[in-house]
Amino acid sequence: MQFDEKPEALQLNVRNNLYNIIKKEPGLHFRELKRKSNLAIGSLQYHLDYLQKKHLINGVKDSRFVRYYSIEKVGAEHDPNLLGALRQDKPKQIVLLLLKKKFLTQASIAKQIDLGLSTTSWHLAKLMEANLLAKKKRGRKSVYFLTDIEKAKSTVLQHKDSLAENMVDNFVEIINELSI
Repeated sequence: MQFDEKPEALQLNVRNNLYNIIKKEPGLHFRELKRKSNLAIGSLQYHLDYLQKKHLINGVKDSRFVRYYSIEKVGAEHDPNLLGALRQDKPKQIVLLLLKKKFLTQASIAKQIDLGLSTTSWHLAKLMEANLLAKKKRGRKSVYFLTDIEKAKSTVLQHKDSLAENMVDNFVEIINELSI
């Protein structure tokens, strides 16, 4: 990052606020940023592009979204794959469940997160593709486990406030939609 560009790029309050949201809550996708920043879609896209051009943020595509991260934040607790999973409901439930239980079968995971086996299989495959989970045979069954339990723990602890805030935001959004 070129530090001489940072003050100029962030002089505009709107852009500075957007940058601070991304820095505080890495891994948010476009719609989450739109909700938190209250910017119009075109304006948000313009400022995200500008911040990326100035090398202040990075957009990382996961299977469904582009998630945004501050370039200043680096380290194990800022793994884009892990943060991206923790920002999605069912993958987050799987990671948290495996933090608690260590080893689980697909059927056990499906039952505990209230999903069908095929949908659970899809989520497990995506988490394995991102190198967050692995599986091994135990007798006739396969069990799943986190590839780096310490990194997962430290990431959850580091971002617990923003992860909890997202759950509350989602709940409030659902309540608001029901009352319309």
